[in-house]
Amino acid sequence: MENSNKHLADERIILNVGGVKYETYRSTLTTYPDTLLGTMFQKRNNELLRPTNGNEYFFDRDGQVFRYIMQFYRTGEFLWPEQSIRPEYELHPSRPLKHQQQVQLKHTIEISNYELKRELDYFQIPEQYTQQLYNQKPFPFAKAAAIRVDEFVAALKDALYEMIMNFRTKVGITFYWDKSSPVVNPKIDAVESIVNPFAFNGYHILHMFNRQIEEHLQLLYPDLVVRIDKFNGDTPRAHVNVYITLNNTLEPSIILENSFKEKFKRIMDKESTGC
Repeated sequence: MENSNKHLADERIILNVGGVKYETYRSTLTTYPDTLLGTMFQKRNNELLRPTNGNEYFFDRDGQVFRYIMQFYRTGEFLWPEQSIRPEYELHPSRPLKHQQQVQLKHTIEISNYELKRELDYFQIPEQYTQQLYNQKPFPFAKAAAIRVDEFVAALKDALYEMIMNFRTKVGITFYWDKSSPVVNPKIDAVESIVNPFAFNGYHILHMFNRQIEEHLQLLYPDLVVRIDKFNGDTPRAHVNVYITLNNTLEPSIILENSFKEKFKRIMDKESTGC
């Protein structure tokens, strides 16, 4: 009898939840006998079980949300992550956003507390285990604004890259309070396409963080001079100018030092001298 009970506890169960399969032990589920699954897999209910395939049981519920319920059975707590409004990326610091591969570090499927609580009710998880979800702090909305500021700074880096690609050492970008399209002087089409998405909030970002953005860009690029001038006024045409100036970067000798032709020449010279 004892061996029979041990065998039953060690039995593997496959839970197919909305097409997503989770494999666990019967004993993991019966640890919480006051839940739906804990009751369902009690020995006394064996005759009532209706597997779809051997030891597999299907539930027409949300398979992604069920991940957190399965974690509860395994750990005794809800490992509920801070919600994110988009996946997070690791960006190479020395290259602009549009010219680098974005490496996704963490893929976050957005799941609301409401969706989780709905599944908790279905699987009859007692409130004593779920109270932590109701006590969670609200989403920090400032994080969404911080993400937009980071995107704006990345766009300025893109603009710098396009400026160099067009052999320009100076460029001015004007953002307007009335959300008019930014003006790029001298006109560079690629730079305009980069900054246009910020017509709505570029003025406000620069108005709030002009000094911090200046310092950040100049720290990253020592040869860069950034000046941000605010023209407030009381008219809808109040604006902020961003002036970006490069020192020495486009000197012909410096360009040649970094060109393929010059590097190839140095390799050939080295081979010809036998060094």
